[in-house]
Amino acid sequence: MQATPASSSTNSQGGTPGRKRNKVKSGCRTCKIRKVKCDETFPVCCRCLSTGRKCDGYGIWGGGTGALSANWHRQPCDVPNNRTATASPTLPYPALVSLAVASSAEQEHFQWFQDRTGIKMQGSFYSDFWSTLLLQASFGEPAIFHAVLSLSSVHKHGVLNSNRGGEDNGIHHKAEQFALHHYVEAIGHLKRHLGGGHSMSSCRIALITCVVFVSLEFLRGHFAAARVHLHNGLKLLRQTYSGPVSSLSAADEWIIEVFNRLAVCSQSPVFSCVKEAWQEIEQLLEDVFLLSRRAQQLQSDNTADHPSATLLAGQQRIREGLEQWLAKFEASTCPTRHPQPSVDPRPWPLVRCYHTMATIMTEVALRPGDEVVYDSHTGRFAHLIEISIELKKASSEWLSAPEHSGPHFDMSRSIIDLGWIPPLFYTATKCRVRRIRLQAIRLLESAPHREGIWDARILVRVARRVMELEENDVCTDDDDPISAFALDSRHREQDLALPTVPESRRIREVVISFSDESERMVTLQVTYSPGRQLEESIIID
Repeated sequence: MQATPASSSTNSQGGTPGRKRNKVKSGCRTCKIRKVKCDETFPVCCRCLSTGRKCDGYGIWGGGTGALSANWHRQPCDVPNNRTATASPTLPYPALVSLAVASSAEQEHFQWFQDRTGIKMQGSFYSDFWSTLLLQASFGEPAIFHAVLSLSSVHKHGVLNSNRGGEDNGIHHKAEQFALHHYVEAIGHLKRHLGGGHSMSSCRIALITCVVFVSLEFLRGHFAAARVHLHNGLKLLRQTYSGPVSSLSAADEWIIEVFNRLAVCSQSPVFSCVKEAWQEIEQLLEDVFLLSRRAQQLQSDNTADHPSATLLAGQQRIREGLEQWLAKFEASTCPTRHPQPSVDPRPWPLVRCYHTMATIMTEVALRPGDEVVYDSHTGRFAHLIEISIELKKASSEWLSAPEHSGPHFDMSRSIIDLGWIPPLFYTATKCRVRRIRLQAIRLLESAPHREGIWDARILVRVARRVMELEENDVCTDDDDPISAFALDSRHREQDLALPTVPESRRIREVVISFSDESERMVTLQVTYSPGRQLEESIIID
């Protein structure tokens, strides 16, 4: 029996008094306003039709009763008599998903998408975008519908062809034609959403269709085309969701989530050259420097006892960037890859040194003034020394030149010239394990060259003086048993277990000033703690 508007109104007011209702994010707008459970049938809600109400659609494509009749240019489908909604004789209610598909081929491909493609695209993690949003949007917007059919065709042909173990030219041509036809149809319907002023509804439709296009191109192996689609989609995403997060609907969150996943998956798994690796690590270093300055400013202002949420988020973002960089680096330098004979392999471990240094700097960035925190990174300092030893063995002639002959690619605009002086000097002044810092100093001594403003001869003297001041002039000469090791030797476990410098003697900051009177004299200023400084002159031999 069909419910009358009056009886429906009584039910919508809550039924049993005091009964708690569960908040549902999905459903048509009409049911949300009435605060009743929506059956989420598409293109229009069966609950609305059965009560004689107008379904206002599901928001994403501006659908519902009115929008569907205006936008969906297809002949009405035959509907079984027992499911026909009498409240809207001109708009058939599709009892099954397949009723929204005009031809048997389209019906078959849409069913394949529901059963196979949508699940495949989700991967290992459940996605509301693929399981709910995309299916809903397909019924109300032709651009999305045709894009889904094209994607389903590509996926279905690929699966069936691999199962057959061979390629049938006739079947392949038919599948290609089907996919291409619906691809073009989707673009044609999408144009009206991209022209003129972009409403929120049009932007959502464009973004959803873009995700389907990106996935389609990935399946076809057209990675360049996929990245073009993704780049344009990310650009539109930033423009669309520039407002406060609180204003986002569940559908908006699903769209953002799927774009984030695609952005991660689309990143190149390897570096094409060492220059590309350096450029990425250079950007990460700049981010670390900025993070450290902000943390120092926060401490000097005494505005908070703990790092702000913004600083913590920035630190985590840099960590993730360093992890992604390392994964690409390891894939780029693995033994199974065969670099071009003309490519110099020596800069690769050098860039790895900078990654290790950047990792340590990131971890200590939010604890300015705490020198003890460096003790927890002894393993990373030791690893940096090991990389430097390998680099020296492979590039002794390259590193021992009297003057730095220039990098193997253009680094003139970099924040630091490519060389091992900065990482080794950082190790010598921040690692308080004597065996490691002394080996860093000796490695610097073995290559007395210059890298921009970094002069190894000056920094060796400075590093030794810092070491003497911190260790109180005890056991600093090379005759000490601890100092008796070969330059290219690896550290022993007992070397790392020795007592380190007390916190009260640790130097926080080292400032080097060059003298205008003599090129052989520099002024060294060290800071132990605020108000506790030491300044002295050093003569360079």
